[in-house]
Amino acid sequence: MDLAKHPPREAYIEGFLTGQLVAYCEQIRLGSRLAGTINCDRAYVEKLLPIAAQEGCRTEVMAIDNDRVCLWIYKYEFLRRVIGAVESKHAESDLGMWAMGKLFGYADSDIAKYINEHSSEETT
Repeated sequence: MDLAKHPPREAYIEGFLTGQLVAYCEQIRLGSRLAGTINCDRAYVEKLLPIAAQEGCRTEVMAIDNDRVCLWIYKYEFLRRVIGAVESKHAESDLGMWAMGKLFGYADSDIAKYINEHSSEETT
């Protein structure tokens, strides 16, 4: 990257996002997490997608609003369907919280604690 063409702030943001992406890809490849997400300005997506592919990961881009996106990073094709389901229907349910915890590599005990503290569902 030619820093002379980019303002310092933009270069910092791009470098930070690239580092975060590479770290997530390494964790995914090594099996310590199934997926990761990066929320960023839409302008950075074109630069991040080829890096993820080079690192052996797949991506899914979901719009947050006109200017921002959520970039999902994962390895296994079936996770595209899981991500779509969690994002659309179950995000705030116990199932959604559990699925997100598993995708991001959290320990079962940490997921259970989080669900117990944040669940709005009735328990019997």
